[in-house]
Amino acid sequence: VTAGILSGTVASAFGTGAITLNGGTLDLSNDNATTFGNNTVISANSSINANRATSGAAVTHTLGTLSIGAQTLTTTPGANVSSGTAGVTFGNTTLTGNATFAPAASTLVSLGIVTGTGFSLTQNGTGTTQLTLANTYTGNTNIVTGTLAMTGNASLASSPVITVGTTPGNGTLNVSGVTGGTQLTGGNFTLASGQTLAGHGTVAGGTNGLAIPTGSTLSPGTSAGTLTINANAIVGGAYLWELATAGASSATPPANGISSPALPHLNHDMVVINGTANVNGMTINLVSLSATGFDNTQYYSWQILTTTGSLTGTPVLGSLTGTDFSSFGGFMSVMTDTNSVYVNYSP
Repeated sequence: VTAGILSGTVASAFGTGAITLNGGTLDLSNDNATTFGNNTVISANSSINANRATSGAAVTHTLGTLSIGAQTLTTTPGANVSSGTAGVTFGNTTLTGNATFAPAASTLVSLGIVTGTGFSLTQNGTGTTQLTLANTYTGNTNIVTGTLAMTGNASLASSPVITVGTTPGNGTLNVSGVTGGTQLTGGNFTLASGQTLAGHGTVAGGTNGLAIPTGSTLSPGTSAGTLTINANAIVGGAYLWELATAGASSATPPANGISSPALPHLNHDMVVINGTANVNGMTINLVSLSATGFDNTQYYSWQILTTTGSLTGTPVLGSLTGTDFSSFGGFMSVMTDTNSVYVNYSP
């Protein structure tokens, strides 16, 4: 298919060979969930409609394996879908380039084991891309908009950076459906050694917690930004904290958090945990970005993490880098109260 629409209404519609989408749209139209079974190759930006033959509630259609390079695969419910979530399910998926999945609203695209050395997977649609197994692709994982949902034994242990939301308020990583596999330990979805969790969006844990152990990194934003975690969290690894705008200062020791404006803001990195947090051993590495307005003769206090539940444990300061932190001559410290972590500066 290079243009236009290729429509199939029964399981045998496309024969037994592979379908290559080099543009255009594949329309899967049956009133019942149908296994077409054809292996599918995406070689240009293309679309698949999870459609019906007549008007009615959404169904899920199944294809075979998927191979996709540096293209965007858009999935939509189809014109005859009047309600519900329309689905397209693939078998094992091979990335031959940096692939983008763009499910429209009320659409779910489900992938088998995703492989591909050095290639990234991007979710960029208002619907949901679902990962169900232990994936081995080694590129980054990017959630621009919509939801990347993980279920069953799904894992992303081979993906070095997971960015949840590239702009404020967008993008969700939903790990509430993970029930086993290598990244579920003690009821927590656990980052792998060397893995970084970044972004401006939301991590949804459900009854699963989130663990960022020693050897992994929490890095809110894509520069300075706020990452929201809707789960109990254990943060024993590194927290890469970036300062973009110094904010309010004081000539005398201020109240905790005085330098942080009301959320949402982009002055500095922030983690909002809607649950409890254990930050014992969390190492805060401070990075000053350019032109922050930092005055090393003044006092500052930045709120860098807050919880709705209890906060336990003792975080520690790590490295200080960037122009403003290279030779400021003062003293940085970390403080906690019942539900927040602060970085304080004293001249």
